[in-house]
Amino acid sequence: MAAEVTCRLLIWMADGRTLHERGLRASIALYCIRPDLIDGATLEQIGTLAGCSRQAVHKLASAFRQTTGMQA
Repeated sequence: MAAEVTCRLLIWMADGRTLHERGLRASIALYCIRPDLIDGATLEQIGTLAGCSRQAVHKLASAFRQTTGMQA
């Protein structure tokens, strides 16, 4: 079961087309799973650092939760 979860996580992160998008996806995954590992950064802060709108990061976070079955 752990392998399946890890596989879904890696596939979701790898769906980013560029290295920048993959890094953003990794940050959003950490935000959803272990926000303490990114010093409790908010989605707005992550978006600002990545040069994305707040809506874009919220959309990715929702997609991550839907893909992994996690609740908000």
